[in-house]
Amino acid sequence: MHRRKSLFALLAVPMVTLAACGGGGDSDEDKITSVINDVKDNPASLCDHFSAAALKSIPGGKAACVKQVKADPPSEADVKASKIKKIEVDGEKATVTNETKSGEATAKFVKEDGEWKFDVQ
Repeated sequence: MHRRKSLFALLAVPMVTLAACGGGGDSDEDKITSVINDVKDNPASLCDHFSAAALKSIPGGKAACVKQVKADPPSEADVKASKIKKIEVDGEKATVTNETKSGEATAKFVKEDGEWKFDVQ
């Protein structure tokens, strides 16, 4: 349970707040932002955007992921307090760095089948 909570704590708030950066273009940063916008509009969709390795790392897989996100979505206050510091893309991997109320957080992405997915830390 603690590992699942940690995974969501690292991914959910930084990823949802990235949506404030815009999106809709063709750059990798824009495509990552589009994933984030989807998660912002529907937090349970976070699990649809996990890499195969990320889903494998969650005991219970995608079903457990969806249940956890629905049970413990990021708070609106946490989302508003967060600021994106940078998005670094390196080939088929990317790192998003975000400043939160509790300090700096990062989230990893990987490109799978041409789509950006949240990856394990």
